[in-house]
Amino acid sequence: MCGLRFISYSLEHCWSLNKPRRIVQLCWLFSYTFYHPFFYNGPIIGYKDYIQQIKQPVEDLGRDWAVLKFLIFRILRIILWWGIAEYMLHSMYMHSIQSNETYLEILPPWALGGLALALVQFFYVKYLVFFGLPSMLAMMDGLIPPKLPRCVSIMRTFTGMWRHFDEGLYRWLIRYIYVPLGGSRHGPLHKVLSSALAFAFVCLWHGGHDYLQYWALMNWAGVMVESAMQTLLSSSLIQPFIERHFSAAMKRRCVALLCAFSTAMLILSNLIFLGGIHVGRIFWKRLFVQGWSTVAPPMLAFLYCFAQIGLERTPAQHESP
Repeated sequence: MCGLRFISYSLEHCWSLNKPRRIVQLCWLFSYTFYHPFFYNGPIIGYKDYIQQIKQPVEDLGRDWAVLKFLIFRILRIILWWGIAEYMLHSMYMHSIQSNETYLEILPPWALGGLALALVQFFYVKYLVFFGLPSMLAMMDGLIPPKLPRCVSIMRTFTGMWRHFDEGLYRWLIRYIYVPLGGSRHGPLHKVLSSALAFAFVCLWHGGHDYLQYWALMNWAGVMVESAMQTLLSSSLIQPFIERHFSAAMKRRCVALLCAFSTAMLILSNLIFLGGIHVGRIFWKRLFVQGWSTVAPPMLAFLYCFAQIGLERTPAQHESP
């Protein structure tokens, strides 16, 4: 986390035209790096946003009843999710199960599929606790932290996952890696290369292990495929045909069907991130290879229903790359 802050501070300092005295710069660097609510687990906030928000006058939060009610609700919500996370750790052994190859091999296929979803949900609950408490303290201090992770049950695309799960990291990658490298402003090739380098940085930042390389590669490929599909379907050749021959309900069904396949690969990539390559291979072998005719079709139908719920809760235009 400190590495991200140092990079953010350094680049903002290089881009700034008005540079204060060195002692003032050092004090701001210490303030940004060691700001206590965000110091341990994040969420990450860029140096420019931090400076703009920290310099604004802080209003008396106690006088605003709506803000006070919001903080009380946030505290109760964090306590609830904290309790659920502790229960899942001590009663369901989530950390042990996700790396126990023998147990994963003997589970019935439907139980294995349910466990895959439970592991992803547990990861989401942990991040609600990790980000929820620091975000609440920062809000009491007058800052506007990134939004809390969106529920993974309504995540249906790689693009949506990266944009809405850790919004602070997403903004950081866009500002300090993707856009400086060219992004989509200089054509498709620059977009592909900029995205690849952004995911390579995330892989190295997490440790650069072999399973992280597979995870980053799968996520990069997923984002690129989704972007290519969106470009193709919105092209002047395909879009008029779709508008003439497909009703709104049929277009939504087709989108949900495509999202079901995307969600399956997204869950698989997250299982590799959580348990390693060997765990990912077990899920791939048992659900998609051995169970291609018995497990995979009903699983995709289940994910299709999840995608319909996600489309209802979060319109598709909010997740366009």
